[in-house]
Amino acid sequence: MFPKRFRQVLYTSQAKGGVSTVDCDAILRKSEANNARDELTGFLIFLENGTFLQILEGPPVSVADALHRISQDTRHRAMAIIIDHMVDERDFSEWTMGFRALNSAEFSHVAG
Repeated sequence: MFPKRFRQVLYTSQAKGGVSTVDCDAILRKSEANNARDELTGFLIFLENGTFLQILEGPPVSVADALHRISQDTRHRAMAIIIDHMVDERDFSEWTMGFRALNSAEFSHVAG
């Protein structure tokens, strides 16, 4: 039997207008529900300059469907895929969607 493989995608996009903590909470709640349903895991980072960074991983069709939904969301623009590859294991298997909002001081301490 062949091992199950997962599609893992890292993308970035830019928020349109101001995004509040209430907006981020709504995005997170909806993502958690969709991801649990679609067997997706991942992590979302929101930077104070309005940049979103998100990693999604899971069955290839589910990732493709989620990316399509996300690309249609009018709260952001300029979506660009940075990494799109297959992996043997999930990196975020514990989270239907982890989340962290970072300010510039916190982000400057992120290695790499």
